[in-house]
Parts: sequence; structure tokens; C-alpha cells
Amino acid sequence: MAWQEHSASIVMLTNLVEMAKQKCKQYWPDEEDTYGDITVKVKSVEELADYTTRTFIMTKEGEGEKREIKQFHFTNWLDHDVPDHPTQLLAFIRRVKALTPLEVGPTIVHCSAGVGRTGTFIVIDAMLEMARHEAHVDIFNHVMQLRKARIQMVQTADQYAFIHEAVLEALQTGDTHIPMSEFRDGYEAMTRKRPKVKKSPLDEEFKLLVKMTPAFDPEDSNAGWLEENKRKNRDQNVLPVDLQRAVLSTEYANQSDYINAMYLDSYKTRNAFIVTQTPLPDTVADFWQMVYEHGAQTIVMMNTLKKKDKDMVQYWPDEEGGAIEYGPIRVELTCTTKAVNVTLKDFLLVNTKADSEDIRMVKHFQFLGTSRDQLCSRSRGAMVELLHLLTRWQEECGSGPVVVHCQTGVGLSGVFCAAVSLCEKMEEEKSVDIFQVARTLTIQRPHIINSAEHYKFLYDVAMEYLNSQQGLLNSH
Repeated sequence: MAWQEHSASIVMLTNLVEMAKQKCKQYWPDEEDTYGDITVKVKSVEELADYTTRTFIMTKEGEGEKREIKQFHFTNWLDHDVPDHPTQLLAFIRRVKALTPLEVGPTIVHCSAGVGRTGTFIVIDAMLEMARHEAHVDIFNHVMQLRKARIQMVQTADQYAFIHEAVLEALQTGDTHIPMSEFRDGYEAMTRKRPKVKKSPLDEEFKLLVKMTPAFDPEDSNAGWLEENKRKNRDQNVLPVDLQRAVLSTEYANQSDYINAMYLDSYKTRNAFIVTQTPLPDTVADFWQMVYEHGAQTIVMMNTLKKKDKDMVQYWPDEEGGAIEYGPIRVELTCTTKAVNVTLKDFLLVNTKADSEDIRMVKHFQFLGTSRDQLCSRSRGAMVELLHLLTRWQEECGSGPVVVHCQTGVGLSGVFCAAVSLCEKMEEEKSVDIFQVARTLTIQRPHIINSAEHYKFLYDVAMEYLNSQQGLLNSH
């Protein structure tokens, strides 16, 4: 069918297995395979947090022509359900559009049964096109027409409601991406204040971000409200969401599984970060247990330790070669080096309660690019320096979440996570979209980017990163 219809894109909205049930057979090869008279070879695979893009080369027996077809596999949507928020799906739809050539056959869309998720995707895409060309939408009649062509398209009331939510968000936010080639001019336009209102488009964009940020619901963070856990929180308004929190094992005496820490996705990787607060005197052992148990090999510290604050304690040994046992975890400082705006420390971690000695190496990056934990003129260059050092280390050490903290786990921690995603997106899509990066983070943790200054800083980081990449090109 794909060959016959000259299709260049396949949109897959199901996982192969969901809730222990097979929903779809893998119909593509791991490397190369032949299906009837069609041979399919994998050209490339790009895995991101919410979807995977696979590029195949197709040939047909007896014909000399080679065709490229891309499969866009959205991995964050269960059958009969809807995503928690439309943001990631809207980004996915835009990416499918951007990478599908105009002069080709129809895009193939499927889920498991080909009605619920498939119909929802098609209607959202059609309504965005209708809004663009006709300046209005008609969801009801479009669904009715689809259902006349194929029974049960858009299968549930939740899916029908989700279409409205997705179209509304798309119309509210508009197209916020700026091609990298146009970003210098775009930066000037976004940061220039309009004389009459004395506000810039960037100010208005941040205002919209705040308006769209979900309200903090205490019921989403039940563990943080338990009486025995309250003393482990620096700020009772900054708590981990139960479904995303980093859970500790409870094999050690008198211990709960709670630490004020939660997982966040980056643009490329699901659960890329564990965002937490600076350890309190009573939670240092919990902090190192979390680092060890969750396989983290990287810690990013975005704040400084305030000597006069008794709740701000140094959570590592003073001298190289020194070691301290924090609960079951023995931490040894092996090396300290200094870059321009970052201090790097190497630690060896050993679980003293384990049957066998499993030694872990962890690198600690302390960001020095602030003045009393406030962003300043050197911060943008310092952030790009940190990102380059971090990338180099991760290429060496491999996978594992990055533990990132500032004082409370919002603010500077959010700036760092957003900067990582922003630069990943720039590398992958060759475009800058600060709003969507920030929006994706705030739906995971509301107010993680909590000031207009921090939001503006992300534009500065994008410009600095662009300049650094240009500098690398010029040096070669």
C-alpha cells in the first residue's frame, strides 16, 4: 500500500504492547527485510522523549527505483485514552508536517484498531489546517464526515473533548518556532519593547505561559504532605508529583521511601532529569541513596551554599581522597578541577550494606555563573560552557538521569533543564522554540520556570549557543 500510494510518511499512534496486550505486530525490520516483493532497509532511527522517527529505504522487485519513507511513532498515548496534555502531540503533528514532502501520496495513519487515536489525530490535523486557511474550525461536522467514511472514528467522549483542548491550545499559542537561520532577527524582534504598551513580545509570551500553566494540585503530591515527610521539604509549595517522584528503597532501618525529588523529561529523553532541592542536614543520606539507587552518574548544582544558613550544608567530603559515609553510601572525593564558570568534582560511591562491592563513579558540576544565585551578565556564556562540559561527560559515561538541584528545585533548576532541551531541539530540528520547551516542562512541574527574567534568559542561551556553534564551524 505504501508503495502503491506513493506515501512518504507513516504515523503510528500505538505501542507494540500496551497493558500486557499486543496491539500491533512489528511490521518493519531491525535492519533489513523483505515483505512480499518489497524490501525495506533501515536508514536511521531517532528516539526522542515522546516519539521515535524511523527512516526506511523501500525497493520493489523488478523496479530500479528507491523510495524513502519515514515512520513517526508517537509512544505516549494509550488505547481508549488521551494524553495528559496536548502539547507534546501538537509538537509531534508539527514535526510530521515539517518532514513530509508536499508532492507525495497520502500520509498513512494507524493505531491498533485504526479508529480512536487515529481519528483523533486526523481531526486535530484537519482543524489546524482549516484554521490556517479558513480562519475557523468545525470539529463536530468533521467528525461526523469521518464517521460516515469509517465507523467509530474518534472512539470516546474523552477523545472528542481532547480534540477541542488541542485545537484551543494550538490557536492560543500560535506558531512559536523560529528557524535557526532567522533567530538573530527573531531575537531582536522578540526582545524589543513596543513604545505604547512598554512590553515586548517576549513579555507577552511569558504571560501566556503563566496563564496556561496548570495549577498546583495538592492531591497530586500526597507523599509530600504526609506529616512524617514535611520536615524533608524546604518549601511546602514545591513538592514532587507522586506519579513522577524518585522513590527510595526502604531496606534500611527507620526509613521512608520519600525524598523531595521527581523525574522530568528532556526533549530527547524520557526521565532525563531528577530535579530536587539542595539536601537538608537530615536528608543528605537520602540524597546520596537516591543518586546511587537511580543510577545517576551526573549531578548538576545550580546554587551556592550559603554559610550563614544552617539548613544549607556541604554534602560531600572536603578534601581529595577524603571519604564520608552518608547512611549506607560511602562517598569519596577523588578529584576537583575548575573550568571558567564550573567546578567539577569526581566521586566514587560504594554501598556499604551491599553483599558485593559495586563502585559507582559520579561527576558533580557546580555552576558558578550566577551572582548570589541571581543571573548576571556572564550567566549565558557560563550556561553554554556547562552544557558543553555535560555533553562531553555524558558521551563518556553513557545513560542515567542527571540529578539537578538549586535551593528548592524550581527556578535555576528549571532554567538548566529548559536549556538542555532547548539545545537538543536546536540540534535536531534546526529551529528555536523557547515557548514549547518551557511549556513542556511546566506541564510536568508547574512554575519550574517561575520568572520573566528566567524566561528571557532562555532566549539569551539560545543566542549564545548559536554563536558557539558558529564559532566551532569557523574554527574548522
